[in-house]
Amino acid sequence: MGTALLQEIRFAWRSLLRSPWFTLTAVLMLSVGLGLAMYMFGAIQSFGMRPPPFPNGVDLVHMEYANSRTQMESIEVPLPDWLQMRRSQTSLHSLEAFSTGTINLSGDDRPERYNGAFVSAGAFAALGVKPILGPGFAAGDDEPGAALKVVIAHSVWQERFGGDRDAIGTTMRVNGRDATLAGVMPPGFAFPIVNDVWIPIDTGYSGARREAPTLEVFGLPREGVGVARIAQELDALLDRINAADPQPMFVDRVDVKPYQEEFFSPQTRRIMGTMFASVLLVLLIACANVANLMVARASRRSRESAIRSAVGASRGRLVVAGLSEALLICLTAAAIGFALAQIGGELTMEAIRSSEDPPPYWMTEMRVDALSVLFALGVGLLAAVLAGLWPAWRAARGADAQGMREGGSGALGGGRVGRGLTTVEIALCVVLLATAGLTVRSVIERQRIDLPFVSEGVLSGRMGLFEGAYPDDAALVDFADSLQRELAAVPGARSAAITSSIPFSFNGGSQMELDGQPAPDGETLPFAGTVSADAGYFDTLGIALLRGRMFDSGDIAGKPQVALVSTTAAERWWPGEDPLGKRLRFGAPDQPDRPLVTVVGVVPHVPQNGDDVDTQIIYRPFAQAPTRFLSFAVRTDGDPYAMAEGVRAAVQRVDPDLPVYWLRTLREWIDIAAFDHRLLAALFGMFGAFAVLLAAAGLYAVLAYQVSQRTREIGVRRALGANDGGIVRMVVRQGAWQLGIGLAVGLVLALGFAQLLSNFLFGITAHDPLTFASVLGLLCAVALLSALVPTRRALQVAPMQALREN
Repeated sequence: MGTALLQEIRFAWRSLLRSPWFTLTAVLMLSVGLGLAMYMFGAIQSFGMRPPPFPNGVDLVHMEYANSRTQMESIEVPLPDWLQMRRSQTSLHSLEAFSTGTINLSGDDRPERYNGAFVSAGAFAALGVKPILGPGFAAGDDEPGAALKVVIAHSVWQERFGGDRDAIGTTMRVNGRDATLAGVMPPGFAFPIVNDVWIPIDTGYSGARREAPTLEVFGLPREGVGVARIAQELDALLDRINAADPQPMFVDRVDVKPYQEEFFSPQTRRIMGTMFASVLLVLLIACANVANLMVARASRRSRESAIRSAVGASRGRLVVAGLSEALLICLTAAAIGFALAQIGGELTMEAIRSSEDPPPYWMTEMRVDALSVLFALGVGLLAAVLAGLWPAWRAARGADAQGMREGGSGALGGGRVGRGLTTVEIALCVVLLATAGLTVRSVIERQRIDLPFVSEGVLSGRMGLFEGAYPDDAALVDFADSLQRELAAVPGARSAAITSSIPFSFNGGSQMELDGQPAPDGETLPFAGTVSADAGYFDTLGIALLRGRMFDSGDIAGKPQVALVSTTAAERWWPGEDPLGKRLRFGAPDQPDRPLVTVVGVVPHVPQNGDDVDTQIIYRPFAQAPTRFLSFAVRTDGDPYAMAEGVRAAVQRVDPDLPVYWLRTLREWIDIAAFDHRLLAALFGMFGAFAVLLAAAGLYAVLAYQVSQRTREIGVRRALGANDGGIVRMVVRQGAWQLGIGLAVGLVLALGFAQLLSNFLFGITAHDPLTFASVLGLLCAVALLSALVPTRRALQVAPMQALREN
């Protein structure tokens, strides 16, 4: 049997080489489907199947709080809770924590800002990772009063110290404080996300639990201890913490899960599952096309199959012969698709890595491993079965004397099979095009938002002020005032402003309580996005005043606290009422000294990030609500980047140790905020485009085959006086049945499929009429064109020549 199989494979290879156009067409079609399937498998493997690249990565667990009553999840753990649980728990070798933020390094060189992480002293030990140089952190380094140590990434060591091994133990300035360099981590290590510098968590906080810094918490379980037991113990500890708190937080459950699941959210899982299902539909369309081609090819070769049967070839041998061709086509296509998937995957991951909010570094690596190769071989073999089994079986069944007499004129009845496969293609194409159309329409709707501010000619930057250099609110306000004056004096600047965040970048937030409307027992207070801004912010960005007044020079510390609210906030909290004069308080009810804040003006809604486009925003004067991390905006009539050096110099004049980061235009922030949506729309659009091309090719191939089979009939009709229009209508009617059934089935499937994207869509529903009407219209046009082209070619054949056709 093995020898016979090799003979059939060699025969199939020679046969394919003798039909280069058929072979090339089939390979290209399957390369698209297989390549997309492998591409999505690689993405899912990177995001959801690959464990963190630490020695203990598979065993690590992550914990966070949840509220069973409100269904709130993914609540970070307050610092005091983590400290108490770390002391009391027994289920884990250690319970560690981290948070991310800005870390500034300065010294003899120009100050630089890095993506940093604040980690517990035992965090690296729990991961199972040691520095390649230096001792790293030791027990007690995160205790109050401990001397500050810093650990840096291998790339930072090379950049700042030129790889000098004697750098360990030297002193450097870290966030305005002296620190000792205690270690250099291995190359490529960037825990927890894409971080380059690590310092110990400051555990000296002594304030209220509700206002405490919050942390991401993880741990290494003891041998034999499962997730359920860990959760049970931590739940009991949370109950004791809540019972001892006079103002307990609204959390009542500890969620414990494998560490890698923390970074693969249910929404991400749902979207990637939808995308994988989409590319499988493309693969099915490609397989259906190749099956159509092979059915037609087997039909033309029926005489050959009949001769082989007559000289003793069994039906099984003929099936193997047909499958051998399919196998060679699919394995060739799989190799090409695998290469294309790796190239496309790396380009996509590079785009994600360069985005503003990338996932952890190990989730953006496309690696060729054994699992990837096995998947490629598996889908290649599956495609061979899907595309080749039916044509091979039909060819073997038709290998009889009738087939020998017909000599390849179509005895297999491939037209009926082709029509069925093409109907399936059309249905799958409706699903893909509807999905692509909804995502693209969603992006378009986002871009059509009427932005009530000037988005061109504005340069922004960000910086962080640390307690060592700026110990109180007065120092923060003095810095902001000095920086605003320096920036306004930069050549080319029309105006400058200071704010806690600029539009579409990010924003802080706070609980807030409407005066006279306390939250009911057991309920959380409303959450509002908050922006601190100086008096020139609204003029610099061109934000109009709708009612009331703007901030002025009298809105300073010690004066009555005021605020401006967005139209979304006014409509949400005071519907049908005048918001001017309304009062509110910020913070939790147990927080002391919560002054009343009076609303003095209303401004248009300005989105603060790409997702929360309708969040309620409250603006406060920077002098009354200063922040340690602040942004600036400088407006010009020319190229914003022409002011870049002048802006950096202005910051250096105010504080020579302060680095500026995220120096970019406001238009760039808007584009960054839409990155995820544009990427998803581009991917679904690519899937849909390939689906249309494949479906059009399949529909054209089937109709061309059907027309060629009816060439004699067309000749007879024309000889008897039938006009060309009537013949065209006959062919179009024949294709209309396939199209109508395919569109109907596809529409039903697409309506259900679209629900998977409902949470992602913006400005449209999952059943958007315009999208579905456009999809149906496009496919009708494609079908009409696919019918007219072969019909036109048939009509160009003279009637007498058509009558001589077999």
